[in-house]
Amino acid sequence: MRILMAVSGGVDSAVAAAILSDMGHRVVCVTMDIGQTGRAAAFGGACFGKDAAAAAESASAVCGSLGLEHHVIKLSEAFERCVLRGFCEEYIAGRTPNPCVSCNERVKFSELPAAAEKILGAFDAYATGHYARLEKKGGRVCLRKAADPLKDQSYFLYRVPQEILSRTLFPLGDLHKSEVRSIAAQRGLICADKTDSQDFYRGDRRDILGLSRREGVFTDSSGRILGHHDGYWNFVPGQRKGIRVAAPEPYYVLRVNPERNEVVIGSSGEAVSRSLTLRDAKWVSMCETESPFTADLKVRSMGVPVPGVEAKPCGDGAWRVLFPAGIRGVAPGQSAVLYDKDGYLLMGGIIAEAGG
Repeated sequence: MRILMAVSGGVDSAVAAAILSDMGHRVVCVTMDIGQTGRAAAFGGACFGKDAAAAAESASAVCGSLGLEHHVIKLSEAFERCVLRGFCEEYIAGRTPNPCVSCNERVKFSELPAAAEKILGAFDAYATGHYARLEKKGGRVCLRKAADPLKDQSYFLYRVPQEILSRTLFPLGDLHKSEVRSIAAQRGLICADKTDSQDFYRGDRRDILGLSRREGVFTDSSGRILGHHDGYWNFVPGQRKGIRVAAPEPYYVLRVNPERNEVVIGSSGEAVSRSLTLRDAKWVSMCETESPFTADLKVRSMGVPVPGVEAKPCGDGAWRVLFPAGIRGVAPGQSAVLYDKDGYLLMGGIIAEAGG
């Protein structure tokens, strides 16, 4: 097969490309260039920052050592339109977006392969270095957790459409990270020991949002002022760090009120939610249904799944998910996904609200 392989300059995509090449496929590698802007140029070590040129050079060197064709495709306009603009709008509105989920859906698995095919011609399949597994069952492409539970990235992929998943390959899905690094070392790849980077942005959030420092207040649930902060956009539900208010027990962020530049804080117990509402649901390993079902819930990429939650439709395509044991820091704007007991990602959506 002629396979389009997305490479970043890191060890995962490099080994994925090597595996496909060793299998006898014709692998053509592409690196996404999302460009530089003034607000990102000062910061490195993340997806959106000043290291893009260095990453492209690293990817080119790795592909050269593997004897693979490599191209850099500029997608700065698409990234601005599809990811960055929504990220800023959501944060300013007081919600907590996940730019990696948006990027996968709208850029990495859409704009990038489409642009590559316009330039390089048609491909039989598209591949990335994500840790996840795909299986075809009953006419659907099922997305399953990776073999390595510590590296699983299925959470970030739930919004990728079925028609794209049907021609996608994840060569690392059955491997553990230690095995990937071992393969890279055996082949003498320059990225074998390269540190992983999963950050979207490492600068001051107000720079990327285009905001200036603005003093606001911390309050408790009754509205009593407890202290002051530099801007509500620095805080998300469940956060503990950065709350400069003296108290016998730690405070946690309960919610933010953008209109008043107010951050409501409370005890650990007050930060626990026992339900959430999902909007804009995407069905992956499960056909869309209107019947309640039980599954395991994940509300953040590195969070421990909560078993046996109950999902119920609540009208207009929204779903109510109930978890009596509670989860701290359920943040509107973030993604929540539901798995079955075998690790198949059934569906996911955007958290519209959290309930007590």
